[in-house]
Amino acid sequence: MSSRQSPASLSPPPETGSFARRAGAAWQHDNRPLTIVRRTVCEVIAAQSEPFTADDLLIAVRQVKRGISVASIYRTLGDLVAFGLLQQSPTASTGFRYVVTSAPACLRPEDQRS
Repeated sequence: MSSRQSPASLSPPPETGSFARRAGAAWQHDNRPLTIVRRTVCEVIAAQSEPFTADDLLIAVRQVKRGISVASIYRTLGDLVAFGLLQQSPTASTGFRYVVTSAPACLRPEDQRS
């Protein structure tokens, strides 16, 4: 038996693609593309099973793609919170924890006003 994993076992879980698609739709609505950096960050976020900090995310993202900057992490997190795809809550220290929301947000809250 080979020690290599089958291609199916290397695929991201379905919810990973779903989160990236929802985020992509939100950026598209905002007339901005789903870049490789944004897609990578979204895929890593979708794979998180626990609330995470920006530092946690940076470490996890850099295991996938080394060159992603801290600024890219914070910009992406800010967008995802604004789109309603992530919930942000303060930590005991000076940072925030993030968790994926189940709401199907495609628009920024200010775009949803009548």
